[in-house]
Amino acid sequence: MTRLARRLRMVDGLAVVVGIMVGSGIFRTPGTVAALLGRPWLTFVAWTLGGAVGFLGALIFAELSTRYPQAGGKYVYAREAFGRRVAFAIGWIEAL
Repeated sequence: MTRLARRLRMVDGLAVVVGIMVGSGIFRTPGTVAALLGRPWLTFVAWTLGGAVGFLGALIFAELSTRYPQAGGKYVYAREAFGRRVAFAIGWIEAL
């Protein structure tokens, strides 16, 4: 197996992750969430739980990337778990 070249620095990776996880929704949803929940402490709890779920997802992808150090991301993980057909579909869904 060939070694992957490391071309992204920490700042580059962090920018990609923040852009994917946060996106523009961070500017749109706080008011809606606060209006639906009513109480400020419930809003804080909801955002904390959402952050915890996102953090767990990041830990899962960190583990998968060390288990399967190949280029391809979710396609590689899906291929190993479900086969090529499902991985192909997941790859296209992610691209869209």
